[in-house]
Amino acid sequence: MTTKVILIFDKSIDILSNVLSNRWLSGFICSFFILLSYYLFGPHQSYFFSSDQAIHVLMSLDFKIPEDAYYWGQDRLGSLLPLISYPLVKALPIHPILILGLVQFVILTILFLVIGSRIKSFAGKVLVFVTLFFPHPTYYYLLMIGHPYAAQLLFICLALKAFEKTIPRANYSLKDFLNLGLFHLFSFIAIW
Repeated sequence: MTTKVILIFDKSIDILSNVLSNRWLSGFICSFFILLSYYLFGPHQSYFFSSDQAIHVLMSLDFKIPEDAYYWGQDRLGSLLPLISYPLVKALPIHPILILGLVQFVILTILFLVIGSRIKSFAGKVLVFVTLFFPHPTYYYLLMIGHPYAAQLLFICLALKAFEKTIPRANYSLKDFLNLGLFHLFSFIAIW
């Protein structure tokens, strides 16, 4: 019985993988599910909105450097989202809560693309996608604008990607030194 279930699962994954081999179709389906995730878990949902999220909205309305580099004395990447959102809030006639949520989901999408580029199996990519955009309730903080976890994961992955390109070899080029500099920059941002 278990073997039949596994075979059926493998067969369905193969069929789905073949159907989604078209980049446009898979991009459309991923976009649909990202928008669904935003609708279900975005900051506009009052269930998920708290003082942690509200401080980011206030910071995005009037971001000041260096005062807002850290909020409430937290020594982590907590101010990155308002920093990125500030110019958008000033330029677009959209409520800051929606802008912060959209920026957060763009970060999650880039994170998925970075991690997904390293995973070869289709099932693995689907699992990463579901984990990022439809997490278990204990990991909802990944989706919330008041928590820096998505951005930290993104910058850790970018740092590892830059470091991977500078693996020791006999001759280093200027591009290798640039990648090493990016590794240090992304590492710093990830632990900021």
